[in-house]
Amino acid sequence: MPFHYLLPLFVIFALSIIPLRTTQLKVQDVSWHLFFMGAAFLLLETKAVTTLALIFGSTWVVNSIVVGCILVTILMANLLISRLVHLSFSFLYAGLFAALILNFYFSFATLFRFHWNVQVLISSTIVGLPIFFAALIFAKVFAEVPSPSSALASNLFGGLVGGLLEYLDMWTGLRWLNLVALFLYIISSVFLFVRMRSCQARTMDAMTIQP
Repeated sequence: MPFHYLLPLFVIFALSIIPLRTTQLKVQDVSWHLFFMGAAFLLLETKAVTTLALIFGSTWVVNSIVVGCILVTILMANLLISRLVHLSFSFLYAGLFAALILNFYFSFATLFRFHWNVQVLISSTIVGLPIFFAALIFAKVFAEVPSPSSALASNLFGGLVGGLLEYLDMWTGLRWLNLVALFLYIISSVFLFVRMRSCQARTMDAMTIQP
């Protein structure tokens, strides 16, 4: 990775520490589940823009279409979460992991044999699937957080880390970012399920001590 890329990335990361020090943020106040979700999500978003730009060209029209599709996918997830609230986190994470593995193994070069409309439909579906599942998980978790401001701050700071990790594609190649995102989402799921079990244990203890 060229030094002129590493230097500004280091400066950005160093500057991001300043507001954290100013607000005296404590480690226990960070929602690590949403932190790793933010890191993985921004990694997916930047990868989606790069992947589709390789297929359709790196123009402002293509980039705006890609960003628009991502925003529509997130909007659909937020609209559907109220109807899909019965779906467990295990199911949603399983769908997310499967979508990331599909993105890793799918060869987007095979789309060049199809018509442009088919290319758009297939590529946007495959690229958008993990974003859709991730948005469902985020919407379901965010509805239950005790402090929305702290949760959003944790998610945004994770997004900064994800933006820095996106430059790993210079070393690993673009499709390997799917596995980096998969690893980050696995960590986020661990933090989520640990927190859920902790909440269940406290609830059981509270019920036990009641007369």
